[in-house]
Amino acid sequence: MKDRDPILQQYGAIVREIRRERHISQEELAHQSDLHRTYITDIERGARNVSLRNIIRIAGALHVPLSEFFGRFEAKLRSDGRLNGPVDILLVEDDESFIELTRHTLQQLNITNTLRVVRDGAEALRVLLPEGAESKPAAPSVVLLDLTLPMVGGLEVLQQLRKDPRTATLPVVVLTVSVNESDRLQCRRLGVEEYLTKPIDVEAFAAVMKRLGFQMKLVLSQDLPRP
Repeated sequence: MKDRDPILQQYGAIVREIRRERHISQEELAHQSDLHRTYITDIERGARNVSLRNIIRIAGALHVPLSEFFGRFEAKLRSDGRLNGPVDILLVEDDESFIELTRHTLQQLNITNTLRVVRDGAEALRVLLPEGAESKPAAPSVVLLDLTLPMVGGLEVLQQLRKDPRTATLPVVVLTVSVNESDRLQCRRLGVEEYLTKPIDVEAFAAVMKRLGFQMKLVLSQDLPRP
């Protein structure tokens, strides 16, 4: 019998702990989250990986903010020494007010990850896809990418990233004032992690950052496959 992954066991323990604190049965949790009872049981036993979508469903059914849910999970990982340090964030944005909003939101979330800012698409490509055999690209764990950039547009930056094997699977969150459906579909086809429209609600932005931070730390800690 294959040993259960300790990361999944910690996650399951958090779900079970919060469920019992709120006096919710597994049947009620399954019903409220629109998931099967067996699925909930397997999660609590640490026997099943879980997608980000279902994390959100479970947190909602437990009536617990995502920030608290992730905070408790990360606290358990830290106590076990399972987090491997900060996750770098590259912000590609030319709007100074949004840059400051990003910094403020990260501070509110107590996310101490290193934030690097570049202010146009050409600079982003130089940082992420440097030329020359000896050049090593920057290795952020997530890119926050505005679509309306000077020099080189955000969509072109995204296309170039996806063409290069070094950045083909790099997580990207697209930030834009555009509600153009063709842009949205193109971003999805290019595998963006999230698509947020400006002006961005601070709580929605915070939730996205928490979800991505949580997911990346799982991968960094145990090299789990993506859900």
